Amino acid sequence: ICQDLYLLLKGKNIFLPSRSTLYFFFNSGSVRVERVGEDGRVHELMRYESGEIFGELSLVTGLPRTASIVAAEECVVLELT
Repeated sequence: ICQDLYLLLKGKNIFLPSRSTLYFFFNSGSVRVERVGEDGRVHELMRYESGEIFGELSLVTGLPRTASIVAAEECVVLELT
């Protein structure tokens, strides 16, 4: 079920590491998956592009998210439950 539709500007955090019952679908744009390493620096782990979903692992397992999602460019995202 679609909860909300967001227009996110480049550099905006979509979510930070946490527990959640939400996941997301990209209508357009792309995002970076980032995590702060033991060295204190931010490391890009991967990217999601238009047409992909993310955040579903936390939804299924109930475990907290371990990375941040940051808009790599302006994007439109659907929040789903």
